[in-house]
Order: sequence, then C-alpha cells, then structure tokens
Amino acid sequence: MINIRQPIVGDLIIHNRRGKQFIGVVYALKYLYKWQSCFIYWPKKQKPQVYSDNVGYASINIANLRSEFVIIRNGTKIY
Repeated sequence: MINIRQPIVGDLIIHNRRGKQFIGVVYALKYLYKWQSCFIYWPKKQKPQVYSDNVGYASINIANLRSEFVIIRNGTKIY
C-alpha cells in the first residue's frame, strides 16, 4: 500500500485542534478549484467548526500539518 502522507479514501483522520480530538474517515476526494479536497465523515455530527461539508479540507493541509492531522492507513500511522 502507498505510504505517502496524502490522504486516500478509507483513511482514518485524527484532527487535533485546541485540545480537542476529532476522528473521521475519508469518504471522497474531489478537485475543487485547483486543489484536491478531502471529504471526511465525522460520526455523531461531531465535526470541527472549521470543516465545511461543501468544501472539506484541502488534502495538502492534511499532508503538511503534522501537528494537527494524524493519518491512519490499514492500522498504521503514516509519518
């Protein structure tokens, strides 16, 4: 499997923001404007306030902001 830090469908994403931890699963990747957007399913409607259902997160932000985002793929943390 690919071990690059770009999110792919099925990845578990842990978003650490202001002392809170939000956990979700990537369900779609789409190109909006010029950048790839990552859409995440957040269980129990507990999603970060900065997440938009219409735009998602920029995939490049998930890949580069290692202090905020943890990617788990096939049970392994991607560094």
